[in-house]
Amino acid sequence: MKVQAAHTRRWLDTAERFERLDVARDGTILGRIADAEGSAGTPLWCAWQGEAWNELRLEQDLELPFSSTWLAHAQAGAQLLAWRPGRRAVARLVAREQKSSSVVVKAFRRKGLEAKLARQREVWDHVRRAGVTVPDWIGAHTDDALVMFQDLGQTRPRLRAADDALFHDLGTCVAAWQARPAPPAVPTHSASDELQAIDALAHKVLAIRGALPEHFQPLRDELGSKVLAQAAGPQVLTHRDLHDGQLLSFAGRLAILDFDLACCADAALDLANLSAHLELRALQGVCTVDMAQALQAALLAGYGDGGAQFSKRLDLWRRATYLRLALVHALRPPWSALVPILLDRARPTLP
Repeated sequence: MKVQAAHTRRWLDTAERFERLDVARDGTILGRIADAEGSAGTPLWCAWQGEAWNELRLEQDLELPFSSTWLAHAQAGAQLLAWRPGRRAVARLVAREQKSSSVVVKAFRRKGLEAKLARQREVWDHVRRAGVTVPDWIGAHTDDALVMFQDLGQTRPRLRAADDALFHDLGTCVAAWQARPAPPAVPTHSASDELQAIDALAHKVLAIRGALPEHFQPLRDELGSKVLAQAAGPQVLTHRDLHDGQLLSFAGRLAILDFDLACCADAALDLANLSAHLELRALQGVCTVDMAQALQAALLAGYGDGGAQFSKRLDLWRRATYLRLALVHALRPPWSALVPILLDRARPTLP
């Protein structure tokens, strides 16, 4: 990752205007504009080029073939839901066949597209057969490097008392898809791979901020030795990015989105990730601490008793999630004050 030298990090002087900082694949510093909407012609990101921030627009993203048709879709009423420059985009489009309906499309780079789409279709079929609610797979267009899904709306779980049953059902769903043999095409994700992902994120923080959060490195080293030394748990199909932002309330259940990172990994990884994110939401004021704990309990009750060894692995994976979240929020200026708290959650629990 090539970035400017530390003494030229002038982008930090104006970083507070952004809700998120990132590094592009070519090393360019990126900032996502706070409260930006995905309407036609509206920039969502800026890039530090020369000595100033320059606005970016999806129609200029030559890495994504979908960018060439985006303005036409936007003029027809499409809404940009998410976009990472040079990586992927998600948009809600007006269906051509039925003007009153819509579909959600996910656009990718062309490199490795066919294998990625085939793997995603396998995973989608796998979790659906396990009884998990996911959007219908409508089809794929290789020319535009995108896949189309059913539009389930935008109703997120509110993380209130009424969601207890939904999270219990979600835990049951996770157990159900784990009980089925994982599709052969999905990659593996070991404890070593997780540490490498954390280290890559730490490198990004160092490139943008010029320093890692205080106490991060000793926590990473201590946790790394324990994660690598632990006995490997059952390797099962894993979402690998399961948090409340990937959930939609639909037809009385929680639908799960975005299996892009699906892999074969420790059975405790997904539950640990979602559990840590629920505590993060309490820190952000989205829900109370008591409610976060109640939803965690409902999730684990729905999943079932994994035994003492599972609980130990769950604790380690949860700590790893907190360590990663501390780095993520070091690059999110509005929430950077949470970094020391998240690092504290990554510390060893008392026996």
